[in-house]
Amino acid sequence: MYVHATAEVDGKKTHGGYLMDWELFPLYSFFYTDEGKVVMERLWEETLTELEFAGVRGILASTGCKT
Repeated sequence: MYVHATAEVDGKKTHGGYLMDWELFPLYSFFYTDEGKVVMERLWEETLTELEFAGVRGILASTGCKT
């Protein structure tokens, strides 16, 4: 499971990592490359597009999240 929200597990921030069985794991190394960042940005944009019917961009904007 990929966790994109910030939480704390045992005092460690979990933003941008996997959380399995309450243990924090880093993302696969590909995601830390320039190409990986492009892929994640594209997936984020595609996800927002798929959820436009629910007004997700507006909801995220109202909370201060990047859209």
